[in-house]
Amino acid sequence: MRESCYRSSNKIIGPCGPCSFINLIGLKGSPKLERELQESGRMKPFYATNFTSFLVWAEKYKVGIRIFVESVGIQPGTFKMMFKFEKILKEKQKQMKKLCFNRHKNILKRNEDKIFILKVDPIQKIDELLNQGYCVAFNMAHYVGRHNFLVGHLRVVYKRERDFYFIKDSQKGIMKIPKKRIKEDLRNLKVMGSKQEIIAYK
Repeated sequence: MRESCYRSSNKIIGPCGPCSFINLIGLKGSPKLERELQESGRMKPFYATNFTSFLVWAEKYKVGIRIFVESVGIQPGTFKMMFKFEKILKEKQKQMKKLCFNRHKNILKRNEDKIFILKVDPIQKIDELLNQGYCVAFNMAHYVGRHNFLVGHLRVVYKRERDFYFIKDSQKGIMKIPKKRIKEDLRNLKVMGSKQEIIAYK
């Protein structure tokens, strides 16, 4: 059976969280669903998403997921990024940050049994989960634009054949990527100072 891949209606990288959930569990994607997931899963009061967004979506669709993270905290630099790109006034930043922390803590508390600390190399965990029949969403980073800057991105890997991985990407669709390239993109995530978040579903 041919794999399907939902590609974002938005031409920028931003909506990769909702699109990755659609592709991870096999929903029929649409711009309307993409917007609904973005709204329900965002790190309120901000608009960014992270692994807790997948927990919110999994609750709504009553599906079981497992999450492996290097840290259960909010990613380093996340607030700085959100303040900048969402143009948050300085006088509002402290209160918005507090609200976001409270949301994060509450979601973690009711999903403790689904979250595990990642203790091995991410590519090793991805291979292990694929061998167990899971589809896997994972964080990576690559260089984009004429200024060649690093951007974080979520992709879904659903199959491995030898040293190649079959990926569902919210921008490019189905891709076949060599392991060497996957490792490079995972290293780029560390260069950014970001932590790995792996979401598994079967």
